[in-house]
Order: sequence, then C-alpha cells, then structure tokens
Amino acid sequence: MGIGVGDYDQDGDLDILLVNDCLWPDYIPTKLFKNNGLDPACTAPCDPTQDWLFAEVGVSEGLVEAPGTADCRNGMGIAVGDYDRNSKMDVYYSNVGDAVLFCSGHASGGVFRDSSAVAGVDGQAWPLFSWGTFFFDYDLDGWQDLFLSLGSHHYPSIEDPHPNMLYHNKGDGTFSDVSNSMGMNDDTRGRTVIYGDYDNDGDPDVLLANFGEAIQLKRNENTNGNHYLWVELEGTISNRDGIGSKLKLTAADNSVQYFETRSGSSLGGGDQIDAHFGLGTNTSILELEVTWPSGTVDVIVNPPIDTKLKLVEGVALDVSLASFTAHLNKENKVDLNWTTVSEENNDYFIVQHSIDGRTFSDLGKVEGNGTTSEVNQYSLVDPNPQKGVNYYRLKQVDFDASVTYSEIRQVAYRPDSDLLQVFPNPVSNELLQVVYNNTTTTVKIEVVNAIGMVLIQQTYDLTSDSGLQTALDLSELQAGIYTIVVEDGGEKHFKRVVKQH
Repeated sequence: MGIGVGDYDQDGDLDILLVNDCLWPDYIPTKLFKNNGLDPACTAPCDPTQDWLFAEVGVSEGLVEAPGTADCRNGMGIAVGDYDRNSKMDVYYSNVGDAVLFCSGHASGGVFRDSSAVAGVDGQAWPLFSWGTFFFDYDLDGWQDLFLSLGSHHYPSIEDPHPNMLYHNKGDGTFSDVSNSMGMNDDTRGRTVIYGDYDNDGDPDVLLANFGEAIQLKRNENTNGNHYLWVELEGTISNRDGIGSKLKLTAADNSVQYFETRSGSSLGGGDQIDAHFGLGTNTSILELEVTWPSGTVDVIVNPPIDTKLKLVEGVALDVSLASFTAHLNKENKVDLNWTTVSEENNDYFIVQHSIDGRTFSDLGKVEGNGTTSEVNQYSLVDPNPQKGVNYYRLKQVDFDASVTYSEIRQVAYRPDSDLLQVFPNPVSNELLQVVYNNTTTTVKIEVVNAIGMVLIQQTYDLTSDSGLQTALDLSELQAGIYTIVVEDGGEKHFKRVVKQH
C-alpha cells in the first residue's frame, strides 16, 4: 500500500520501507529492505536489475515483531521525516486502528522503536481506517508536525464519520492534537493527502483527495511571524531533482534540522519535492549543507531566509563576504556597502529590495571582480526607500549563471513627521530594533511598563549625523504592552510595543 524511501542506516544509499495491507489470514508484515549495493561477485558489466542486492531486515531493525507473532498491521500511507531532529529519519504509517510511529536512532534492539503511545499519535482504535499521512512543519516553528487522513471505510456497514488528525510537534518528543483549532478535522472520507506551497507564501498548504467526495484544498494562513526557507535542488552529476540528497540546516540559535529529498510519499500521491524548513523566530541561518547522491557536498554560509532558494550541485558560494551594511543617511537615502576578501568566478552583484522581507525585486547591478584574493569594496544607494522597514540583500551571480545570496539587512525609514521606529512589533524573544532618525549628540532610551516603571534605560553618545539604530533585549520582560521612550535634548518620542511570550 505504501513505500517510503530513505537512507535509514546512513550509509550513503537509499533503502526501501514497504507497508502492507496485512489481511487475515495471509499475514504479510511490514518489510524493510536494506540496500547493500551491487553484488561484488558480479561480472562487469553488472545489471542493476539482476545484480543489485537488498536484504530484508524488518525484524532485526525493530520495525516488525518476530515471525509468528500477531504483528500484522494494515499499513496504508507512510510518512518519513526527522520529527525529533536527531539526524535520523523516523517513520509513521497509517493503519486499521492505531497508526504507528517508529522513532529512529537507537543502538540496541534494532534502529527503530515504537514510540506511538509515548508521542501521543496513536489512539485511532478499530474501526477507524487511516490512509494518507505526512510530516510537515505547518507553523514554521522548526519542528515536523504530522497530518493523518482518517476517512471512513467505503463499506456501507462502516460509514461513521472519522475526522482527520493534525498533530502539533511540541519539540519534546510528543505531539498534541490541534485538528479542531486549526480547522483540519473534516469528517470526509479522506484517502490521499499531500502538501506543498501552492500560493508561494512560505507555508505548506494541504490537498486532500476523498473517496466519492470533492477534493479539498486547505490553504495555510499562518500569521505567527515565523520565518522559513524552501530549497529547490538541481543535480548535475546526480539525478536532476537531487533525489536522495541530504540537507542539514543550522539556524542562528544553533538548532539543526535534517531533510532527505524524495519523490512520492504517503498513499497514492507525492508532496512538493523541495526541502522545507521552518525557522521559528530565527532571522538568519548559519549554514546550509547539502550532501548529494554523487557524494558532492555543498555548503552555503548565511543563505537568505523567507525565500525559495535554488541550489545547483557543485556550485557553492564563490565569494567570501567580509561585511554587508545598510544605513539611512541624512538625505533619507540608504547607503549599501559591502566588502569581499576573495572572489572566484564572480560576474556581478544584484542588490535586491523588499518591503515585507519575503518578496524581493532588483534594485541595482554592480560588477564583480572575477577571480581575486584582494580586498574589494562595493556600494550602491537606494534613493527612494519606502516608509517603514526596508529589507536588502545581495544576489551574487557567477559567470556560469549560478546564484547565491547574502544575509538580509534591515533599515527603517520614516517621513520627517515620524522620527522613531521600532520593529518587529509585536516582539517575542528576538531583539527589538530601535531606530531614531535625527541629528543629535546624546539620546536616552527607556522601556517603561504600564504603571510608568522604567525597566530598561540606555544612553547613547552619537558620533554620526545619521541618527541611532540599536537593539534592545526584551527577553526577560513578561508578555504585555510597553512604551519605548526616546529623549533627545528634553524632547521625548514614544512608541508602544507588544511583548509576546
């Protein structure tokens, strides 16, 4: 009924997991086929259809009980993903009755362990029939959630409505049922279910095919402000779509996520093939590492966020960027400056601009220096920044047309009537950016609570005529409404800010 492909033993090749609709009395349990590669005894030229070796290891690896036992689950759909972020792919598959979650990464008694009850994703007792399923990060918090299609059987005698299940990953090895609150508990006769970002807004949407009923498209309207990165792969030595590639993403808070690129999933459908990472409140990525099936390893340092990034095999960043800054000058224009310490195959830079931090357009082009180990400085001016927060990034283009991106820089611009800007607002545990655009010498900033108590106070002696841009750490403050007070030569300016958990 369902096939999951992945490198469960992390030896560099793809193994096969087969779940069977194990009907009585002909019990056919789950099968795990370990990939042992070409038979070393074959005579060249070897035939992959005849000489490629797999070994069935379901029992020894902990996915199946010993032969002769009652381990006969009616596997339907299958999900493969790293829900506990330990770099090893876990397996969840649907069933007639309780669905089953196998956590991977154990040393004794087999690689896999049944964690269904501990994680809280079982309990779909007979006569519930579950079908399609997948791991995905619907709220972009960096932890893989689970969706399970729980449509009723097509036999008239078992026609009770069975609401679908959406499980939120709490990041501690357990899940909570959020089907009702997220509007995903439809009692249709669900079968195939897949996810993908059909509207290109950064969060994964869901398409559900039902037995004898209309297809449902569930648009994800995530508004929690979490960031993301989608990664599209293009193989050159490896297969075109990079099937079998392993991606490792390290966010600014040093959290690490893992993804394996695969084609086809669940029951009768295929999810969007791109790698999808939720970043939570992280506003930058330290590193993205891609290990291709060919063995090539590409490492991208500080890739952009809140975008879809296309990576071509063997084309990592060819420019060592020492700095990239963006500042509002006294003429209300944005000075963009960057410095490289080495360049290889660097054709040109494109400076890109955005007003929402997600959708970027080209602002201007600056020629690169080809290949050099010298320090080079570049600059560009944005003469017309938009009111509010402006986002800038560098798009670096090689002579072979491959592309990489810098980190995003933010500049807040105000009309003359609005000297003070604070962002993000609401703010959670990230730093609150405070921008005061005025030519002055000494500025005092205070954070005041609802009863007028000063909780944070900072004084700044300015040496520049471009004003002040600083960051305040509000992480120790409780959730609530606070006032940012900026005092300049006896004149005070105020901004309200909402602090979230």
